[in-house]
Amino acid sequence: MSSTEKTSTTIPNPSSTIPVYSPSALELPSLTKESPKFTQESLPTTPEALSTPLDTSHALPELPRTPPRPAKNLVNPRFALVRSMDNNGSSSGSTPLKANPSSRVNSSQTLENINPFIKSDLDNHETKIPFKRLVAKLCDIDESQFDNLVQAIRKASWLNDPCVRNAAVRFCQGVSEEDRYEPFAELSNHILRLAKEDASLAELEITYPISDGVWCRSDPIVIQRHKQHGRNGAERKPDVVYLRRRHLDAEAVVGGKRVRKWFELILYCEHKEPGPAEEKGPIVCSVLSATQSQGISNSQQAPLASQPHPLSRLTTPSSSHEDSEEQPPSGRSSGKRKRVDGGSQASAVSGSSAKRARQVTAPKNARMQAAGYALEILSNTDGSRSHCIGLILFRQDLSIWYYDASGIVTTAETIPIIDQFETFAAIIISLARCTPKQLGATPRIDPPADKTPTNHFPPETMEGYTISLTPVPIDGGRPETRAAPSSASQAESVPTKLVSSVPREASRVTVTLGSPIFSQYALVGRHTIVYRATLNGSIATCPPGTALVVKISQQVSTRPRESDLLNQARNAGVKNLPELHLAEDLWNLDDGLRGSLSEAEQKNYEARTLRALVYTEYQALDSLFSTSAKYLGEMVYQMLDCLHDLRHRALILHRDISFNNIMVLLDGPDGKPLFILNDFDLATRVTKDGQQVASATSKHRTGTLPFMAWEVLYDLCATHENVKVINTNSTAPHRLRYDFESLLYVAMWCASQCESVSKPLAHTVAAQAKGWELGTYKQLYIEKSGLLGEAPQGGMANALSNFTFTPRFEPWREWFEAWLETVAPSVSLGKAYGTEAYPSKLYFKKRPDFDYETMKGVWTRDAIVSALRSAEPTPLPE
Repeated sequence: MSSTEKTSTTIPNPSSTIPVYSPSALELPSLTKESPKFTQESLPTTPEALSTPLDTSHALPELPRTPPRPAKNLVNPRFALVRSMDNNGSSSGSTPLKANPSSRVNSSQTLENINPFIKSDLDNHETKIPFKRLVAKLCDIDESQFDNLVQAIRKASWLNDPCVRNAAVRFCQGVSEEDRYEPFAELSNHILRLAKEDASLAELEITYPISDGVWCRSDPIVIQRHKQHGRNGAERKPDVVYLRRRHLDAEAVVGGKRVRKWFELILYCEHKEPGPAEEKGPIVCSVLSATQSQGISNSQQAPLASQPHPLSRLTTPSSSHEDSEEQPPSGRSSGKRKRVDGGSQASAVSGSSAKRARQVTAPKNARMQAAGYALEILSNTDGSRSHCIGLILFRQDLSIWYYDASGIVTTAETIPIIDQFETFAAIIISLARCTPKQLGATPRIDPPADKTPTNHFPPETMEGYTISLTPVPIDGGRPETRAAPSSASQAESVPTKLVSSVPREASRVTVTLGSPIFSQYALVGRHTIVYRATLNGSIATCPPGTALVVKISQQVSTRPRESDLLNQARNAGVKNLPELHLAEDLWNLDDGLRGSLSEAEQKNYEARTLRALVYTEYQALDSLFSTSAKYLGEMVYQMLDCLHDLRHRALILHRDISFNNIMVLLDGPDGKPLFILNDFDLATRVTKDGQQVASATSKHRTGTLPFMAWEVLYDLCATHENVKVINTNSTAPHRLRYDFESLLYVAMWCASQCESVSKPLAHTVAAQAKGWELGTYKQLYIEKSGLLGEAPQGGMANALSNFTFTPRFEPWREWFEAWLETVAPSVSLGKAYGTEAYPSKLYFKKRPDFDYETMKGVWTRDAIVSALRSAEPTPLPE
């Protein structure tokens, strides 16, 4: 199966058959009076429960059909910290409601899978501001300085320069968009040549930190995909790009094709022509008269003096265009070119519009493609870029686009680059004079002494870079020695005062970044990166020789700090936590372009902070379970204890239990593996009764789709496709049982995905995983309900019998059955008494006297552990 094909949810198990979930079959169950009734035997038999009447008069609401969700490629198994799913405007304690590309575990990153996420980011996180203001903010110049530059260019009559005029004429004469790639690059390069040669600009004090920048045609070169994605990565071909000359000259050739990498792209320009229903062809521009254009032949065109080879050396135009919805003509026009003054056209630029910006909206496919390039740059540069800048050119109408972790900022108007040539030239010059910081270099992380920011930008990775951090009380200090609590109430009241093993006056420590381990694949989001790290100094919590990693991410500023939550949990006596040694806030997104936006322009913006944390390095679960099934139960028992204590002792819910967020120390203190609960980015504080502590919230919510509880999946299915902004009171508060249920799915994932098997079993388990990752919310809800014993329409009851485990883990099947039998009554109870997941729509109204946290004692650590211990395989499989 190719990486771009849709994945069927049918699992070709040789010994059993799973039904195909066609869209027509995906109708959720409805508990009407004709539906099967719940018996007293299926519910708790306490007097309180028996005295509570069951209301079975309501039916399920009709749910929207949801499209397949994009996939995430398996990252380096050594250390994978985050898989996030972002959403608009949900409450701080509720459960995640929308995905981004990094919400998957091991599926492909093809255009088909990724584009729904890009579209969502464009729809929900785009802000428009005036053209000149955006240029001024991006390039750190006054608008008056920009106006002076425009006037100087007009006064010098740059458009009459033979090379400039020739490139402009050839640009306008182009019949297809491919015809305009090279003329646009040449026009931009001649503008930069004149800017450096024209003495009249000297008084403007224009400098060029990156003096060897050059525009060139890039299409049809496919930019090399990230090493984490390999063949599963998306193939993208930007039309025209701005590179450093040294990168252009040093391009490698692999398999007869030139190779270009995403980190090399400083700027890019996506060209688009009108759709089939609109008129195409040459562009009529009043500033280029027929007399002027006829007098210039192609022989008069001269390459830039600074270029050792002409730009035409690049590959000729391709007849295909990457993933666009509207295909332009595949070839150049035959015979003689049309003159720029020939024929009237609906798309022609009139002279009356030449002196003002225009309201021309970039086509949807151009916006998607340009945002896709930004996604690749931000995700494939190992954290060295905090933002990137792109251009979209719709015929001759130019818009500028800025992308960062919080969203997209673009120009409210477009500039016709030929009719307003002087303004266009000033834009090209302003972008070329940007410093590395203005072009996206990540702040507060310093290159090696022999690599200055200007000379080294853009770097391929940040290996060898350094960060200066302080081991203050948020360093992972140990808890005070205390007696074990004698009751649950005492456990809940354990003080969370920070106890640090490092004095506040400790000196700063320099952290040197090693090789990159992980880079989050997302356009809008945390942009988490993980590097191996070494300390140039010593701290009390880190013995010499300890393997370390540094996690750097742009966290929502209003979320609790991960370091604070970890110390709160550690000081409450919670075990199985990662050793945190250093943590510091490095930089705020408000310090850049975002801080200059007005309140009205910040409606789609939320503040983010660049945070760095240094941890002990742990191993991914598959490093253990790829060779042994012995400790599967131990992993579950340790995590059940950790999650229970986290909730009842530290008053914290993790909210993102996933395969990649549980790590392992293979050689634990007692000789057994020690499992570590990782990634507290999305954790939240709760009260003793489980209610989320009121706090500032994030517009973006996160979680990991394959491991979500069935109620959460229903909530996603019932609400996400119908609303763009979720009411903060409409989603269910997160409960500890959701984390317990996610742990169940993590254990099932380990038992089916870690062991290396041969065909045809390998195909079966791979299809099974893709079903969890690429299925619709409705499909996943049906499958998870089936695992818990229900039989929704289109699904199967007791679906575990049809779930494939790899041979080494097959002895654990009865153990999983015991787990499912223990918690299965919670589904019936939820339907009888209601749940908190959209209580006004899901099944029945919420009852204030019902125990929603444990579902009347069904979802508790003790009940689950008791059932699992009695069903363990004997002897434990190796």
